Amino acid sequence: MTSSAEPTPGNRRRRMSATQRREVILEAATEVFARHGFHQTAIDQVAQAAGVSKALIYEHFASKTELQQTVIRELVSDLFQDVAVAVAGTPADIDSRARLRAGIDVYFRFIEQRAATWHMLFREGVGREATQTMLAVEPTFVNGIAAVLAEAPEAAPISSTVEGKVRLRVAAQMITGSMHWLGNWWVDNMDLVDRDTIVDWALDGAWLGLEGFGEKVAAQAADAADRAAK
Repeated sequence: MTSSAEPTPGNRRRRMSATQRREVILEAATEVFARHGFHQTAIDQVAQAAGVSKALIYEHFASKTELQQTVIRELVSDLFQDVAVAVAGTPADIDSRARLRAGIDVYFRFIEQRAATWHMLFREGVGREATQTMLAVEPTFVNGIAAVLAEAPEAAPISSTVEGKVRLRVAAQMITGSMHWLGNWWVDNMDLVDRDTIVDWALDGAWLGLEGFGEKVAAQAADAADRAAK
């Protein structure tokens, strides 16, 4: 007769592979860090949430700091990957503005659904090592935004020159920074602005900057052509 009792941590350990145990630990750590904060969380709390021993956690992670870095790296990587998938999944015949909106929407949906995790990632003093982990992932995100901007018709006057490509990179970096700070504000003010609205407003700000770049460069080129013709 098969027992209906819940598996004990020991039985669970025997049935799971090392990779599965590691994932269970990371999921538990993410939840506990988000609920209590990294500095206020003890490894014993993570072990209890994961249903494993503290010694087992140290078999997979040398320290609480290494566990924290891994949690942050996977969360940020997954978020940026979800943004990239949303952008890439928007049909090619849809304009670049709509593609960028799809990515921004994923970003703010993460904040809406996982506010405590957002707080842990971007507000708690996570330490130098964790900050370096996030900074190491950021260029991939910025490159993706720059690529979307470069495909836009509004970027045509810019993207054909070296300076223009640098401007697009600057614009992508500015969008990344502004989304971060806007997210920090919105996580405390969701009652004032719903997600669809904040996404539209964020997109308007980003796109107006791109249009402004393009219009300025086009005007400069037309002015130079007029002077050359005289």
